[in-house]
Parts: sequence; structure tokens; C-alpha cells
Amino acid sequence: MTDTPDAPDAPRLAQTFAEVEDALLSRWPETKLEPSLDRVRAFTELLGDPQASYPLIHLTGTKG
Repeated sequence: MTDTPDAPDAPRLAQTFAEVEDALLSRWPETKLEPSLDRVRAFTELLGDPQASYPLIHLTGTKG
């Protein structure tokens, strides 16, 4: 692997763990999402609630 980027405007690759961590934490909105079902419900509503279009039974066990 070389240190020279393929293109002159290519971003510089992170060299340390701290640089990688900083790059990941600076991404938005991925790190600022609330864990809820609101977005999933809104998305399925936009799709016309496909989960309600036919009857089904979902069986699961201890592994999912």
C-alpha cells in the first residue's frame, strides 16, 4: 500500500485509531439517531403498510 492517493483531491486516510474514531464520530446524522421505531413506522407507512396487506403468522424460537 502506498501513501500517495490515486487522485489529487482524494481524502487522506486515517493513520491512527484516534483519527478513525474522530472521523466516525464526526459523521452526521448516523451517530445522533434515537433508537426508536418511529422511522421504521414512517417508512412502512410511505410504502403503504405492506406488512398489513396479507395475513401471516411469524414463528420464532430462542435464536430469532
